[in-house]
Amino acid sequence: MKKMLWLALFSMTGCVSEEKETGIDDAEPTNEEVLFDCAEAVPCSGDYDIQSQSDMAGASTCESISGDLTIYEQDWLTNLDNFSCLTAVEGDLNILWNNALTSIDGFSSLTSVGGLLKISGTNSLTNLDGLSKLMTVGHFLQISSNDSLTNIDGLSSLLDVGGGFDIEGNDSLTNINGLSSLTTIGGYLDISSNETLTTIDGLSSLTSVGEDLYIRSNEALCQSLVDGFLALFPNNSTLSSGNDDGC
Repeated sequence: MKKMLWLALFSMTGCVSEEKETGIDDAEPTNEEVLFDCAEAVPCSGDYDIQSQSDMAGASTCESISGDLTIYEQDWLTNLDNFSCLTAVEGDLNILWNNALTSIDGFSSLTSVGGLLKISGTNSLTNLDGLSKLMTVGHFLQISSNDSLTNIDGLSSLLDVGGGFDIEGNDSLTNINGLSSLTTIGGYLDISSNETLTTIDGLSSLTSVGEDLYIRSNEALCQSLVDGFLALFPNNSTLSSGNDDGC
């Protein structure tokens, strides 16, 4: 009887120990562990041209990149989660013609781009929410030919564009309300050929444009709204045509 009782207790103890061990092994990473990974991120030198998963993995440790970051025609790429620790690109950031890319949320820590920023031909991308901390673009900013892009609310922290700013050929873009914090554009402003754009109220904080303003061929945008906006910049050369004259 005592032997049977001892065996029963041993079996119960073994089961408990096994459950505890299994529980530890299967535990999900905590937020602290994820943040600790970014605490180990380092400044990276040179240019990064992403062409494979191994290239992505190699850039995942970067807190900043001293050169350019290029992501061009990578049809296997659906997200940019490997860049979650990246806070600055000192050169250019190019995200071009990645047809399967549906999210740029991996750039959620990015605050500045020193050169130009281009987001073009990403036809599965519906928003720019991953850029919610981006405050400055040192040179040129282009958002063009993104067929599924419906809003740019992710640019809500953007304050300054050092060069030109081009919003062109985004067929599903209905508003630019995400630019409500933008105050300065060092170069020109061109808003063209956005078929469903109906308002430019998102530019209400813009006080300075260094060069010409072009607002043209936005078929659903009332010309009267365009005229009212352009009147705020009497010292700039402006061009507006091909917008909706009937409202």
